[in-house]
Amino acid sequence: MTLLLRSRFCLVLAMCLAVLAAPACAGNIHFGLERGTDRLVLTNQGDSIAYYPQVFQLLGDGQWQALRPLSGQAKPAELVPQGKLELFWALPSGEGPIQFALPVMVRFFDQAGAGMGQISFFNQPMATAEPLSAAYQQGWMVIEPPPAGGSIQASWLLWPQEEGIAPLAGSIDFEHQQPAARRLEWRAGVKSARLHLGEGLPAAMFLHETSRGYEFQGVGDGRLRGIEQRAFWLKQSHVLFDLALATGFASLLLALWALVKKWREKQA
Repeated sequence: MTLLLRSRFCLVLAMCLAVLAAPACAGNIHFGLERGTDRLVLTNQGDSIAYYPQVFQLLGDGQWQALRPLSGQAKPAELVPQGKLELFWALPSGEGPIQFALPVMVRFFDQAGAGMGQISFFNQPMATAEPLSAAYQQGWMVIEPPPAGGSIQASWLLWPQEEGIAPLAGSIDFEHQQPAARRLEWRAGVKSARLHLGEGLPAAMFLHETSRGYEFQGVGDGRLRGIEQRAFWLKQSHVLFDLALATGFASLLLALWALVKKWREKQA
């Protein structure tokens, strides 16, 4: 292999290493919702495709009811970025925090086949002044009751069921499985509640019934943050970057040496 060919090979290798050393950018999926008198329009506002999207409306008993596409439309297998889906919409019957806040959940699968969801409110209540103590402990959502004399009388817990990557090991069933919302009544003597919201440890939210009216509280997910979840090769990005720089510099020197040698041979 000549010096010129070696230099070109090193240059190509440097470019490949530089690509590997670049940061990984994951896509995102989030939705916008517009409500009319008898229809709801869903828009994929992310930059990735949402697969098998379906919209659910929360009923007074805590059940999630799927909304039907408008007549003549089939349930889409995918919703591309900026794609829209129109569905029938009707106000739920009855009274209570569910009807007041009008929660809607969009469930979908990502490109890998993991199921997840987004919960939105058309009338989101104000943030609570007396948040409950709630967090994940060993895979369970543990909720402590409000202190005695507090204003919270009952709480609805809402969450998008997520099982993480575990279902991806087998055959994937592209049917959405969403348990009903849970109502927690805070009577005297009630102990802490332990609920399993899925192996994916999703973020959750409360709708509290208080003496001041309905109030909102969000609860963060239980997923790890930082480099713990990153693949081994992503953790070596700084090593790959340094190697790419060194290889690129060496390839430039070899290319210059080959050109100088070729010029000297012509002069001889």
